[in-house]
Amino acid sequence: TQNLFNVPSSITMLNNKELEFKNDNHFQNLIDLIPNLNYAGGTSRPRYFQIRGIGERSQYVGEGAPNFSVGFMVDEIDFSGIGMTGMLFDMQQIEVFKGPQSSIYGPNAIAGLINITSAQPTPYIAGKSMISIGSDNQKLAGFAVGGPLSSKLLFRFAFQKHSQNGFRENVFKNLTNTNKRNEIYTRIKLNWAITPIVNLHFVSFNSNLNNGYDVWSVDNNKDFITYSDEQGMDSQKSYSNSFKINCKDFIGANAFYQYTNSTNKMEHSYDGDWANNNYWLEFPYNFNPDSTYWEYSFFDKTIRNRGKETHEIRISSDKTRSSSWLVGYHSSRTKELDDATGWLFGGDATSLSTNFDIINTAIYAQSLFRISNNLNMILNIRNEDNYTTYLGEGLNWDWDVYDYVAIPRVSEEIQHSFSGGKLAMVFTLNNSMNVFTSISKGYKAGGIN
Repeated sequence: TQNLFNVPSSITMLNNKELEFKNDNHFQNLIDLIPNLNYAGGTSRPRYFQIRGIGERSQYVGEGAPNFSVGFMVDEIDFSGIGMTGMLFDMQQIEVFKGPQSSIYGPNAIAGLINITSAQPTPYIAGKSMISIGSDNQKLAGFAVGGPLSSKLLFRFAFQKHSQNGFRENVFKNLTNTNKRNEIYTRIKLNWAITPIVNLHFVSFNSNLNNGYDVWSVDNNKDFITYSDEQGMDSQKSYSNSFKINCKDFIGANAFYQYTNSTNKMEHSYDGDWANNNYWLEFPYNFNPDSTYWEYSFFDKTIRNRGKETHEIRISSDKTRSSSWLVGYHSSRTKELDDATGWLFGGDATSLSTNFDIINTAIYAQSLFRISNNLNMILNIRNEDNYTTYLGEGLNWDWDVYDYVAIPRVSEEIQHSFSGGKLAMVFTLNNSMNVFTSISKGYKAGGIN
């Protein structure tokens, strides 16, 4: 692991002491404190981030492939584009890398990367707990415990539950929890020292966010009041695992192999007309279904299922005084199936199903040359192949035949090749200050058009 002090990038880092002092329960609450980092609204928790103005604002069905400009990693598991899982209880450190990181982290980091790491198992019994209540019927509880299971096997388990009404009052339903948050997170970590030079690290991380979504209103949410008659949801269930083997002094170098997988099921839905029939019947709208023979009522719903697997092998060495190096291989496969219904494409479709199958393979290398005691040069390069298979099909209502008809079916297979890299010079002024300059090139796969 490279010391962040020596990384020639703009990085904002928050350690565990800072996180405990701030006492925030989700990464969302820290975003305003991190320079150059923003996120898009429109979800119950942030999913889509921008760094230095580069990033996505949404991923509605039909907007493109699940390729993102800002990566979001939790315990080295990729949640890019589905970053609602950023709960902060029992977290060790947060790092926000700004600028292209594609040469090391791949195609989802052309603008930067958010990396969240949870607390590690300890060789002694340790634990903590917390409970909190607040306004808006907020309830928050969590506990973590860890220690040795044997002389070579350590564990840590963490649990957190959060619920809240959501700061909205639905006057049509006479409810204050239609925008609720109901979130549960569990994590278990195992560290096993198999031999003095071989270690195994395992992480299993599960999250269940059963959040309501009721924020849109005709008067732009004046006084946090909504008028919708249909209940929206912004839910996410994620089951993820990471398996990593580290080998020290393996044929004169350090090496690791890592496998990760995640299964994610999400629903994003909302009342598309933002109100109810009684509201639209009143002045100044005067929309009467008895005279128009149809109701001004729409409900948009997207069900998204995403599965991802990654494999990575990396070998590194810093045995010589004048240089150090690393080489690696990375592969990933992302499968995403989206089903949407509602007022789609401005009324050109009523339902749409899209299926993405994305395979990435990459090789990369990095070298550090010690030019003098105070001056280092760092060079890295990455070559990546992206293969995307896409199928999209849907229906629309045809008034002429008074029935649903198929919209044009789209089936594509696209292949891209990318190269990225970075050249940096780092000058050490003292033990606490570096000056660096760098030029870097990132990349991001496009859509299917």
